[in-house]
Amino acid sequence: MHLRRIPRETIEQVLAHSIVRATDTLTGYSVAVGKGPYGKTNRLLAVIYEETPQQIEIVSVHPIRTSQHRMRLQRGRWKAK
Repeated sequence: MHLRRIPRETIEQVLAHSIVRATDTLTGYSVAVGKGPYGKTNRLLAVIYEETPQQIEIVSVHPIRTSQHRMRLQRGRWKAK
């Protein structure tokens, strides 16, 4: 988030309006994929987070291609919620 200079508002937007919600089968973290501003364009972003009843802790945020998130779902790395 800080390293890639992705604003908090962008992460909140992806979490609120995600097109894919899944669980990473290797780590157990939740994943939300959605569009948001990254650099000079809107890109698909993957927000990896851990959710507890009290809070949501962001683990990582990074740009992702459509083919990447589809393959992770097809091959079982991510399990759709």
